[in-house]
Amino acid sequence: MNIEYLLDDVESAAQFYGSKLGFQVVRNSDLEATISLLRNKAVKFRGERFESPAGKHILVEDPSGNLIEIVEFRGQQQVTH
Repeated sequence: MNIEYLLDDVESAAQFYGSKLGFQVVRNSDLEATISLLRNKAVKFRGERFESPAGKHILVEDPSGNLIEIVEFRGQQQVTH
């Protein structure tokens, strides 16, 4: 199962998913630094970083093989989901 959230209001989404659902929400505006951090933690990547008109993307896998997309949107904050 793949889940992607497009957010208009990062702060309220972080509050909802963090406080109400107990998720850890990570915000970072530097995808390259995030990739480096995840590589150091031995996170499994699916492919290489790629770009689209929306911004820069990388796909990682959780232990069950589910994909998680991390996006650094052009001109916006990045959120992992």
